Amino acid sequence: MPELDPVLLSDARTLAAYLIFFGSYFVFALGKFPGMKIDRPGAAIIGAVLMVAFRIVGAQEALQSIDSPPSCCSFP
Repeated sequence: MPELDPVLLSDARTLAAYLIFFGSYFVFALGKFPGMKIDRPGAAIIGAVLMVAFRIVGAQEALQSIDSPPSCCSFP
């Protein structure tokens, strides 16, 4: 398999990032994806998975970006 030019690969990832971002926000604005049962939370999950799949965001970086609530049972 021939090697890909790093600049071309970078440009492809940038284009993919923009398409995923704007596609997700399109669904956020409409509330649902036309003709499918994909709502806002579904679009957010699909967008996040695509960002990791296209290596725009690393898996570890994506996991660290999750804002989880503090533990429910911790006492001072």
